[in-house]
Amino acid sequence: MAARARIGLRQVRALQPGQTLWDSSLPGFGARRQQGEAIAYVLKYRTAGGRQRWFTIGQHGAPWTPESARRQARQLLGDVARKADPAAEKRAARKAQTVSELCDLYFADATAGRLMTRRRSPKKRSTLDTDFGRIERHIKPLLGRRTVGAVTREDVEAFMHDVAAGKTASRTKTKPRGLARVAAPDDLVDQLVRDPSGSGRSESLTVRR
Repeated sequence: MAARARIGLRQVRALQPGQTLWDSSLPGFGARRQQGEAIAYVLKYRTAGGRQRWFTIGQHGAPWTPESARRQARQLLGDVARKADPAAEKRAARKAQTVSELCDLYFADATAGRLMTRRRSPKKRSTLDTDFGRIERHIKPLLGRRTVGAVTREDVEAFMHDVAAGKTASRTKTKPRGLARVAAPDDLVDQLVRDPSGSGRSESLTVRR
């Protein structure tokens, strides 16, 4: 069961990996630590239609403190009371971004340690360097100008074949799941990460970099 107390700096610093602390003074507002060091301020609420939503306000640290995040949560709850759905609006705004803009956000989050690996640890510097190379040499040149919401599975498959065919720079070994990870909307990315080729396995491609 998640703990409950008024969230302050002392409580945030005491959070253990995997622990969520709910604020006793504002229902739905919480601080959540992943398995690594990153701590996020979150808001859990129900829409006018009764659906439960999670909204990530931001990561602990400038500009977010317990007080500023609580103020933001209170403002969001006011929007919810007026029948808004902040989480849905955030997803819609993300889909309106270009792939290039989404890649920049992805890399900023990864560099700051906010994206966890499957082992629930921040990405290593060497992995970030590889990701940056894929983004700058492959994803941005081929898909960067498209809006995220307009990218289809067929677009991502064509992208992988174009990279393998040498339409972008020198040779390296990589996996299609890695190349496609940030090149599509969230629901499509989930499918590609599990089985990008549709064959039931993840194969390595020799591509140009």
